[in-house]
Amino acid sequence: MTREEGRNLSLDRVIRRATELQMASGRGEDDALSDEEIVRIGREVGLETVWLKRALQELRAEERLPEVPGDDGWLARMVGPGHVGARRVVNGDPGRVEERLSEWMVERESLYPIRRRAGISIWQPSEGIAAQFKRSFSWQGHRYELARVPEVEMGVQGLEEGRSLVALSVGLRVGRRSRGLGWMGGLPVALSAGGALPIAALGLLPPAWIALPVAAGLALGLPAGVMAARSRHGEEVQRVSRAMEGILDRLERGELDPHSR
Repeated sequence: MTREEGRNLSLDRVIRRATELQMASGRGEDDALSDEEIVRIGREVGLETVWLKRALQELRAEERLPEVPGDDGWLARMVGPGHVGARRVVNGDPGRVEERLSEWMVERESLYPIRRRAGISIWQPSEGIAAQFKRSFSWQGHRYELARVPEVEMGVQGLEEGRSLVALSVGLRVGRRSRGLGWMGGLPVALSAGGALPIAALGLLPPAWIALPVAAGLALGLPAGVMAARSRHGEEVQRVSRAMEGILDRLERGELDPHSR
């Protein structure tokens, strides 16, 4: 390999590929590197210790957060993702950061916690007439996007002193399933649009001739139904993503005050 070719290969790509090859050979599980060894190797390739240690802390913190559920079924491919998440490293001790986020969730997102454990909490829309009235009229101009989903999961893990990793995640599988099954319910309409069902009901065509209008109805109706379901689901994904990123933006800037406009 020439020096010019070497410049075009980034360090992370080489390490990632070498790791894949070693794991595939069956030699990776017993050869795990300690943090000290990782730092030493990183320094040998020109990385500063402070950034190596920070990267290790963030990766260790991510391991303590809930795993994102797998999502590779036909609904994911046709309609869209069933899970949306956002993560950010912010200034502040984890206890204080979690306290500020919890206050925001209650006051500004109209949510309440149903479970808490070791820096991880699960939230659902608040119940009761007052909460519903508040959300219905978009109190103080707030849209309460997170109160429109079944659950919100919040995780806060400490890094080095004065810094925390925050993760917000929302499951959208219920809404995605209803949209995906909704377009399947439109199959009779698609067939009718092709003219097969009305004509067949009148007995005006022999069975062999019905195949063409059936195919035409499916060809027109199925893609349109899938596109409509995907579009509606995509809009919800964007709304929820913007809401979570907006909360993290405020938190990062130190502006997460539930009593401010």
